Amino acid sequence: MASSVLKNPQVQPSENTTRCNTDAAWNKASKAAGLACIFKNNTGIEVHRASWNQDFVTSPLMAEAMAVRLALLTAASLDIFDLQVRSDNQTVLRAITRKQQIKEIYDILADINRLSLSFASLSFVFTPCSENAEADGLAKSSLRLFLSISGPPIG
Repeated sequence: MASSVLKNPQVQPSENTTRCNTDAAWNKASKAAGLACIFKNNTGIEVHRASWNQDFVTSPLMAEAMAVRLALLTAASLDIFDLQVRSDNQTVLRAITRKQQIKEIYDILADINRLSLSFASLSFVFTPCSENAEADGLAKSSLRLFLSISGPPIG
């Protein structure tokens, strides 16, 4: 498995590579997160999207790492073997590619590392927020829906 962070988001993946934009939205009061990933083929046509809600998320950093993990799990379930993960969170991308140990997200990073072994080709690319609006919108929408259904925390 090849794993890297490409410094230039304009670098084009091979024709077999699926691109996946990920993002997360986090609510401090409820400690809930909306996670999203949007998969597109090499011509930019959407082939799949997924969102997930998670409670007991302690920080935005944890939510962003969970969104990357969701992307890898979803890609594996779709039999995608050549993947470029695009995120607007440089801290998470650096932790993944440099094998950094961040206590707050240690277990999630370990999951990502294990899941990475499933891919023939895997790269991680920083994508500015301005180019990640679709995944951002899906994550926020997912979180809003979750919060409207679950209501305020019982305390």
